[in-house]
Amino acid sequence: MDTQSQPYVSIIMPCYNSEKHINETIESILKQTYEFFELIIVDDCSKDNTVELVKAYNDPRIKLIVSTENGGAGKTRNIALSNASFNFIAFIDADDVWLNNKLQLQMDYLLNNPDVDVICTGYDFIDESSEQISGKVLPDTEISLNSYMRNTCIGCSTALINKKNKGEFKFSEIRLRQDTHLWISLLIKGYNINGLQDILVQYRIRKNQISGNKVNAAIKTFKLYWGFKELSAPQRIINFLFYAINGVTKRLNKG
Repeated sequence: MDTQSQPYVSIIMPCYNSEKHINETIESILKQTYEFFELIIVDDCSKDNTVELVKAYNDPRIKLIVSTENGGAGKTRNIALSNASFNFIAFIDADDVWLNNKLQLQMDYLLNNPDVDVICTGYDFIDESSEQISGKVLPDTEISLNSYMRNTCIGCSTALINKKNKGEFKFSEIRLRQDTHLWISLLIKGYNINGLQDILVQYRIRKNQISGNKVNAAIKTFKLYWGFKELSAPQRIINFLFYAINGVTKRLNKG
């Protein structure tokens, strides 16, 4: 491999009170078979030992930015994006885990398919002790606006974006579902988003997520969808109804 010609990836990681899992997350990045990256970690005013744990790494690819005020994940990711050096942008939350060949497979795909703007992957689930738990999500191989709004199959920690085609982008600074808002916005703008069927990310589920209020979550999703005035009212409503039905079906299948 000609290392001089390999394009670099800017990896974006927001963190807040992440001391329990951030080492495992960083290690999964440093073990990537694709080594050509910078890791931009933006701390959102953590009150625990997160910053000290990041500072302990002696790797020039890691860049730490410490925010002076708490702004939420959207604002924190935007700070990282404004400091990114490269056209390829990946995301990871500070408690998720990448498999070792995640970046390599995605970069191979994007370099072989220059018309694709975003490539995401499948993911499964781990608990707070990093033990495997049931369930997995496989994205559609080609993701349309309607299909995404109906199944929200893009995991933010799985996505790799080539911004060379469409230019700069940023997250909404709403406090919840910034990633869902981003993918809908990009699809409305005509981004070509594809999915790999490989499970390349482990998404961590916390206890409070497992027992969360699903009705309240559905209401928030409806409000998010309704805010996209670029779409007709029937499109927003029908897509939400499919989203809700898919959610109920998944819960029934889990027993």
